[in-house]
Amino acid sequence: MNLDRISQELINHNEFNCLIRRTLMKASARNQFLGTVSEIHEGDINVEVVIELKGGDTLVAAIIQESMKNLGWPRSWH
Repeated sequence: MNLDRISQELINHNEFNCLIRRTLMKASARNQFLGTVSEIHEGDINVEVVIELKGGDTLVAAIIQESMKNLGWPRSWH
């Protein structure tokens, strides 16, 4: 397979295009994502929050322990 053929196959592949769009999308404090918290993984400093979004996508956010406290989430959420 040469690079032109691979490139054309990737362009035609819908999942690849969705991945690129999601990767390039910028998120900030002003963005709001509607979803359900499905998992929380606590580390020594950071907390990883897994959110299931509408349509089946998953968003993983890393926040600090202090932010978790400010949100009012319990220390041991399961």
